[in-house]
Amino acid sequence: MAKQSRMLLLLAGLLVAACNRSGSQTDLSPTLTESALATAADAVIQPTVPLNPTSSPPPASETPQLPQPSPAVDITLAGDPFPLLPAGYEISIQEVALVTPDFGWGLAPGEGGIYHILRTDDGGETWREITPPQPLTPNSSWLYPSVDFYDPDTGWASYSGTDLIWSTHDGGRTWQPTRLEYTAYLGGLIHSLDKDRIWFFQFVDGGMQKVNTVLYSSQDGGHTWTKVLDPFSDAVIQGFDKTGVDFYDAQYGWLTRFFRGVTPQISLEITSNGGSTWESLELPSPPSGIDVFSTCACGLYDPHLDSKTAGSFRLTCQCGSAENPLIKSYLYQTFDGGNSWEIVSIPEGELLHISAGIYYVISQEIYRTEDRGENWDYIKTVNWDGQLSFADKLTALGIAFCQEDDGSALVKTKNGCATFQLIEPKLLPSFTVR
Repeated sequence: MAKQSRMLLLLAGLLVAACNRSGSQTDLSPTLTESALATAADAVIQPTVPLNPTSSPPPASETPQLPQPSPAVDITLAGDPFPLLPAGYEISIQEVALVTPDFGWGLAPGEGGIYHILRTDDGGETWREITPPQPLTPNSSWLYPSVDFYDPDTGWASYSGTDLIWSTHDGGRTWQPTRLEYTAYLGGLIHSLDKDRIWFFQFVDGGMQKVNTVLYSSQDGGHTWTKVLDPFSDAVIQGFDKTGVDFYDAQYGWLTRFFRGVTPQISLEITSNGGSTWESLELPSPPSGIDVFSTCACGLYDPHLDSKTAGSFRLTCQCGSAENPLIKSYLYQTFDGGNSWEIVSIPEGELLHISAGIYYVISQEIYRTEDRGENWDYIKTVNWDGQLSFADKLTALGIAFCQEDDGSALVKTKNGCATFQLIEPKLLPSFTVR
């Protein structure tokens, strides 16, 4: 399907798809009853009942003496840097993150399988490339970065297949590289607590249900990095795929994983010393008719911490055959450090935490709760799969993926997903110094 036709199809979906059961496009439906929600999303809200976990949360441990970070040194980069996309290039953004209502970053493919890093300062209408001068890797057919920005000025990026991590403190105009001990052959995960404190989970290789991971941290905005965890240690986090991380402060954090359906032991990984050691908190099974931990492929996603004792994440389990799967998702919340959990069934989709008690679930059917998941407001049905990033309760930028031809388009909402605007992004000249 040509781009123009795809845009028309997506625009039709944005304008025609029902906003509620009665056909209005702007008003939210009343809060759904339990039976209505079950019909809409194959998920029934369960009563909020604290459950006792099968094990106690790990005790706080004293912070160990970490090795000193390596001093910053000049790095000689071998090879030519990625070429910048010319102004006016027809970009197709495939991943987006909105940090403020105006500023966000996105990833768009260019020639040779290279994904370029872009920034917007007007909420998605126009973009400038800010890709660091990453050297081209010989014989590489796919170069994808892990990216995180704390604010419009401060960000970090690391490409798969390299041993470099880049930091910027002027919004991508200039980048400073740091060479790490290992190479991220399987990508990575970057998480920032503030402008200075950052963690980088570097996935170096895998096999036998392991994804060997190096954990680095920085206390100075990415100028220097300390190796916190070795990839070949016996740390519990070496097993399975890492799906998300959140830190409440410099010491306390959660890590979530996908367990691939090979173990009934589903656990949340907790650190109390900045990531040097991790303890597994085994989780109670959700209140469902089947033992999903033993019969389904389950994973934890979308972790969020409000304090050292209060946090939430999503459990999603795929049951049945791959050709005809049954997907079940649950919101887990604790307010006592994991001693007990409130578990409610939620609609299928990505769970996005907005603020205390407010979440969205994003799929072809979009829902929002403002009471910690006890009730869900049905907002809209769309004819595309989406990846959305919220700057606040009402404003989000996202990618609409078209099912018919694997195409995509950039969309934006300013009213909490009641309606969407289709955006044709324009690429302006880059201001990155090369």
